Amino acid sequence: MPSTPVHRAVSSCFFTGPHLPAPRFLATAVPFDDTFLLIGGYRITTYRTFERSEPQGEIPHDTVLMFDPKEEKWVTLDDKLATPRAMAAAAIVPRSIVDAKCS
Repeated sequence: MPSTPVHRAVSSCFFTGPHLPAPRFLATAVPFDDTFLLIGGYRITTYRTFERSEPQGEIPHDTVLMFDPKEEKWVTLDDKLATPRAMAAAAIVPRSIVDAKCS
């Protein structure tokens, strides 16, 4: 699916959002301020034979996308995942939790 259904919380309805910068599936969505982030997910690469396309494998993305609700477009954030992943769980947590665990 080249487009993405996006939920508009104010009117509690879905609309057809813009194309993603690159196809992905099994990405993780996380609420963030007045929008959401789309984290990781798989991309599928294929090779063509004379008769059909054959999947080569699933490669996880390391990118984090943010949906810009005003412009209704995807923004690729500069920060990337340290390890590309798909089918992940994610949550926005206070910085104090991250600092306490990582220091």
